[in-house]
Amino acid sequence: MLHPSPVNPAQKPDTAVHPYPVRPLLTCANCDQTFFGTTLPDGTRAYRSRCGCRLHPLPAGQIEHRVYAETLQHLYNSGGGLLCDCLALLAGRLFTTVALGATTEDITFVPRT
Repeated sequence: MLHPSPVNPAQKPDTAVHPYPVRPLLTCANCDQTFFGTTLPDGTRAYRSRCGCRLHPLPAGQIEHRVYAETLQHLYNSGGGLLCDCLALLAGRLFTTVALGATTEDITFVPRT
């Protein structure tokens, strides 16, 4: 079982996120060429195929949401253990503590700053 690594409270966690996080996974369904991330003239992020099979860019947010949802579903279907471990690691990166009160509704999440 994985456990969150101890984090120095004085050290700010790395919050940099790649602007196109699922890009390495994306390939064209027709020819297997990779996609690249781009910013459209209106400022929205998109994925575009390198090959030209797909003439229009795909909205990055929608593609990422589908990839993340499928990933969570796959982890859940695998028995839940891996999902729980991943979520525990993520919680350890996001929160310094989770303060519990008298009931399950009385919970305070203290985020890392």
